[in-house]
Amino acid sequence: MPRTPPYSQEAENAVIGAVLRGGKDVFYRTTHLITARDFFIGAMGTIYQAMADLVESSSPIDPVTVGNLLIERKQIKAVGGAIALSKILDSVATTANVEYYSRIISDKAAVRRVIVASEESVARGFGNPEDVDEYLSDSVSRMNSAMQHRTGSGDFLNADENLHHILHKIVDGEENSNVIPTGYYGIDSVYGGIVSPLLYLVGGRPSMGKSTLLLNLAVRLAQAKKRVLFVTLEDSAEMQQHRMLSMFSGVPLIAILRRSLNNDDRRAVLDSTRHIHALPLTFSAKRGLYANDIRRKALAYQAEHGLDAMIVDHLGYVRGPAKEYDRNSMNIRAMADLGGELGVPLFLAYQLNRDIEKRDDKRPRLSDLRGTGTAEEDARAIWFVYRPYVYNKNESSNMFELIVAKASFGPLVKVELKCDMRCYRVGDMPAAHTNTDEY
Repeated sequence: MPRTPPYSQEAENAVIGAVLRGGKDVFYRTTHLITARDFFIGAMGTIYQAMADLVESSSPIDPVTVGNLLIERKQIKAVGGAIALSKILDSVATTANVEYYSRIISDKAAVRRVIVASEESVARGFGNPEDVDEYLSDSVSRMNSAMQHRTGSGDFLNADENLHHILHKIVDGEENSNVIPTGYYGIDSVYGGIVSPLLYLVGGRPSMGKSTLLLNLAVRLAQAKKRVLFVTLEDSAEMQQHRMLSMFSGVPLIAILRRSLNNDDRRAVLDSTRHIHALPLTFSAKRGLYANDIRRKALAYQAEHGLDAMIVDHLGYVRGPAKEYDRNSMNIRAMADLGGELGVPLFLAYQLNRDIEKRDDKRPRLSDLRGTGTAEEDARAIWFVYRPYVYNKNESSNMFELIVAKASFGPLVKVELKCDMRCYRVGDMPAAHTNTDEY
């Protein structure tokens, strides 16, 4: 007798009812946990997808708007009619537990995916595959992919639970694995490094060097044998490789792109490849991604390769609702949750608004984080990048300021760095420490 795959009708009903009752604010609390495909009951998945589409078009969510959209799509009968929406709404009295029920849906969906992946692997195994290594690798890949949505269940911890293990580590002076040195003296001397798992928001105006700083940071972490996933939504992976060749060779990027190299330049570029070889740094380059797309990529990558840090460049290219405020708020929160789910520090580049240009002092401030209501709340650390030369050509073109405007684990500081934007380099000032040969 065929068995019914695991699912929870109560949880699926509760989530749909909560969103119908609470609207977009409640919907945002579910998007980092589930998608329409995670619902087992087809009608529930259809309704949830309609809600997602309403959010993307900046329309409100309520029984009327959802019902009208389903009528337009000729799906209203398939979900049980408008009366079904009313029954779902009436059956849910509160929105308080929507994240809890969303996790149930996510977990049940993960189990179903594992079942399907297992059945596919079993079927292939009985087919007597010729290449055993390929079969085993494919089976592992299928299982990792199936489990990529699994959320943690360890949400509760007594105040004294495992406290003795922490005390032993502190007394013995054991290195804190949640703090990863960046390789930048000005950051590491104050904070010890970057803290896992926190969301770091890196903001600045165009051409200030956000992407340059993040690429340099990714390389430094990878040189320290940390596994880094760099999701670039703006440029190609090949462009990032060109930038690394420029960074390590000291040959200006424009010369490499134009192929206008002399013999010394060619030798320098060829020699620079030894620094890039075997770096545990992976690029994912694709436009038009939603936060959930990024989440799935990251979880799948972590399951297969492991992960120590992640970078997303940048927020403005993550798709979502049409209104900037809604889109940024939803996506910043999703990235904060993703960093926690992955258990790694996650860096998110953010382009600041033009109001800075109206001030005499062009250095960014927290008040420049407009266009979102969640940046200061969800980001546990906020870094601003600023180059005085961009506004005043009398300043040194090599000056690069990293302004720590928020740090939930330390003081607020300004770190002075040096840069060579022609070669995509950002490094410590020569006086910061004794080793100035950074590349």
